[in-house]
Amino acid sequence: MFPKKTIWCYTGYAYDKDILPSDGKKHCAFTEQFLSCIGVLVDGSFIEELKDISLQFRGSRNQRILHLNKFSYKLITARIHSLLLFTPNFSYMC
Repeated sequence: MFPKKTIWCYTGYAYDKDILPSDGKKHCAFTEQFLSCIGVLVDGSFIEELKDISLQFRGSRNQRILHLNKFSYKLITARIHSLLLFTPNFSYMC
């Protein structure tokens, strides 16, 4: 319906620690499909002590604006999976 619109998603979790890895605390069966629909992800929790009203689209300096698309998501996922495959003694929760 709106092909030239970018979907933004705000989360209080860290993309590279909590969401993307298959053993991340907020990764689930629908994570990959959900991320493939997002254009921009703002990650990190709001921290009052790091509040900065001069920032655009985020409230505190610890929050990141991550530009996702299908290509970058697949590339990042492939890199993480390859690292996990070649890490000795690594077991991940299914």
